[in-house]
Amino acid sequence: MIEIQSLDELKDYLMINRNSKFDIRFLKDESLNLYFSIKINKYKNSCGCNTGALFMSSSILLCIILKLTIFNFSTFTWFTQTLYALLFVFSSSLFGKFFGILIARIKLKLILSEIESI
Repeated sequence: MIEIQSLDELKDYLMINRNSKFDIRFLKDESLNLYFSIKINKYKNSCGCNTGALFMSSSILLCIILKLTIFNFSTFTWFTQTLYALLFVFSSSLFGKFFGILIARIKLKLILSEIESI
């Protein structure tokens, strides 16, 4: 665990060490140090897997609903329907993963600006 003594040091380490855990020590209140340490470690290591899994589950459910309603009477063959469904599930999972990473990075920037305002 890396002890951080200043905001500039934190920003430098965030750019270099993605896999290390940070322990913030430069705020006056110890509870704020702990709160921001937990939040920063959570968001800097986020990989987007939860959001990707959520998007994948939603897309699978949507494919099942579409198969039971619209595509049941479609002119597409079974193979074409399956191919489109797999492509849709894969692409929405990938989009969800990138979206989760983007949200984590935005939250990390918001936390850093909140620390700067203290």
